[in-house]
Amino acid sequence: MTSVLRRSAARLAVAGLFLTVASCATGTSGDTAAENPETRLSGKVLTPAKQPPGNIPEVRFLTPEAKTPGSLVYADWITAETAMRKAPDDVEGAPEVRVPGNGRVTLEIDTSVAPGYAEVITYTNRGSNGIPRGELERLTCEPAPRAGRCVLKVHSDRSTAEFTPHHPAAVLVFYASWVAPSADRVDGEVRLPPEVSASWAFLVGP
Repeated sequence: MTSVLRRSAARLAVAGLFLTVASCATGTSGDTAAENPETRLSGKVLTPAKQPPGNIPEVRFLTPEAKTPGSLVYADWITAETAMRKAPDDVEGAPEVRVPGNGRVTLEIDTSVAPGYAEVITYTNRGSNGIPRGELERLTCEPAPRAGRCVLKVHSDRSTAEFTPHHPAAVLVFYASWVAPSADRVDGEVRLPPEVSASWAFLVGP
C-alpha cells in the first residue's frame, strides 16, 4: 500500500501515503546550493528554510459554500510541540467534497510556513478495504514562477495549493513535508528529526 518516494538531496527522502517508489540522482559537489535542504527558491533567490509548524496543520478543501477539513491519513510529525506517528490508513472516514463548477480546486493549509515539498495525487476509486486505487495523476505543487499545474501560495496566516484536475477522481490525497533547519533540530537534550510530513484525504463526489 505504501512505499517510499526518494527525491534528490534538495528535498531529502520524502515518505507519503500511496506514493510510488521513484529515485532521482543527486547532483555533483558543484551544485551545493541547489542540494542544500535548508534553502528553497523564492523566485530566483535562495532563502533559508523556516521552522516547520509545531503542530500538524489542518488542510481544508475550499468552495464558495464551505471550508471542509481533510482527514489526516498519515503523519510523521515529531517537533517540540507534537509527537505523532500515524501509519498510512484507509480513506473511509474522509469527508466528501465536490469540485467547483469552474473545475479549479483550492486547498487551504493552516500555516503561513510553506511546505518544502507538496504533492496532490488523485485516484479513480477505492477498494473494499478503503485503500485508494487507480492513480490518475500526480501534481507537484510549487510557488510561482516555477509552478506548473499546482500553484503553492503563501499568505499572511495560511498557505494554499491551487490546481485543476484533468480527470474526474473519486479520491484526492494531499501530501506535504517541511524540512527543519539544523539549528531547530535540538529540543533540550533531544535531537529532533530533520523533516516532518503528513497526508490528508478527501472523497470527491459527483
